[in-house]
Amino acid sequence: KELAQHLSRVEKSYVPTGFVNLVGNKGGVGLSFTLGKSSILFITSHFHAFVDKVELRNADFHKIEQRLPMRKSSNGPKACSDRFDFTFWAGDLNYRCLCNRAIADTLLRDDNIKPLLFNEQLKQQQLEKKVFDGYREAPLNFRPTYKFDVGTNSYDSSNKQRVPSWTDRILWKDRKGVVECMQYVSIPSIRTSDHKPVSAIFKIEIEIKTEEEKRASEDDDNKVNSSMCVLQ
Repeated sequence: KELAQHLSRVEKSYVPTGFVNLVGNKGGVGLSFTLGKSSILFITSHFHAFVDKVELRNADFHKIEQRLPMRKSSNGPKACSDRFDFTFWAGDLNYRCLCNRAIADTLLRDDNIKPLLFNEQLKQQQLEKKVFDGYREAPLNFRPTYKFDVGTNSYDSSNKQRVPSWTDRILWKDRKGVVECMQYVSIPSIRTSDHKPVSAIFKIEIEIKTEEEKRASEDDDNKVNSSMCVLQ
């Protein structure tokens, strides 16, 4: 509530990436605003499914990055995240673990997730700078979030035997280098879906003018106050 008075330039938009870029079952939604002197963008998205569709997932990312129109100008950055001080991207990104199901089950039974992370598509694509270049993610210290038998904490027992994967992710891009991820977890107690939701808490530093500074520096936009803000 105390920050509401410093909120301005609220904008929203969306980008469909489904069939012929018209069907809305895949795509992204963006919400942006200015808080004090800091610009913030939130994106949530749903990328293409299936293990072998990694290139389509990468394409989903780039379409959303290029087509979200908030604060776009003819001579400004083409990528929406480059127009903001802070970008937070969350969603079902659908990247999979390239692993045999029996091996994955053995590793998870032993609480040994490291080998799975070495074979995780999103991390591989990031290392090759094919997707989410410049974005950061806190360590994945929780078990894969997909695919579960609905109503349980048991991984897919259907004939498809899908390999457990971290499809649900939260990443951020920080122009100022002041973001601290204080918590990044999954929530296994929620069993209403074949995914487990993930949540994160971030602490960011924003620039806010006090009323006194506003009056004293009407002609000097550089005199600012630093304030900490927690995003959950």
